[in-house]
Amino acid sequence: AMKARYPAGFESSLVLPCLRRIQADRGYVADEDIDALVAYLKVPRVQVEEVLSYYTQLRRQPVGRWHLEVCHN
Repeated sequence: AMKARYPAGFESSLVLPCLRRIQADRGYVADEDIDALVAYLKVPRVQVEEVLSYYTQLRRQPVGRWHLEVCHN
């Protein structure tokens, strides 16, 4: 469990690593995953939603067979 690697009081630092793990397992982050993560970390739901909206690599819905990304830099 990732939570055991961090000291108490640093649960918010686990939001991004947990979301990445969820996406690696499922392919995207579903609403029930967010609910479970909020209950597990005991952080506000808005904090998880903010991380999901900030990082474009995190997906809220499954992608098709082919997924293309374009770098604008």
